[in-house]
Amino acid sequence: MRHPPEGPQVAKIADHPFETRADVVHGLVQRLADLCGSAEARPPQSVPRLENDLALPDQVRVMVTDLLRAGAPVDALHAAAADLDATARRL
Repeated sequence: MRHPPEGPQVAKIADHPFETRADVVHGLVQRLADLCGSAEARPPQSVPRLENDLALPDQVRVMVTDLLRAGAPVDALHAAAADLDATARRL
């Protein structure tokens, strides 16, 4: 069971009280990496959680770029776009 992080600086997401905004974005990064892996016909790989959450926007940018460079099929690109939209709404 996850325990809530300590401190007032942690923003909570309404539907998951112990999930931070950074957790939500890292989940997006992982899902984008999974789509990219499928497009490249390679097994799923875990995306490391970096020490500084300020790197998360860069990780999103890299995953989207990799997905486009991998020549992902249109349905994967639509799934990625929908996931980006859903994540933005959650934040």
